[in-house]
Amino acid sequence: MASENSSRFMTRSELAEALGISRWTLARRLKEKGIKLPKGLLEPQVIEAVFLAFGIKPPEE
Repeated sequence: MASENSSRFMTRSELAEALGISRWTLARRLKEKGIKLPKGLLEPQVIEAVFLAFGIKPPEE
């Protein structure tokens, strides 16, 4: 599942699911780290940056 997520746009809910957390936990952790996501669908580069900020290796393409 992770590999199919790396090269497409995702919603915040999909990103949270890929990280194995709820979207509420995602929002809280992003706020704690001072990360603001753009509105709308998230680009693959943004998704990769979030994975790295959480200390998780981004999914392979």
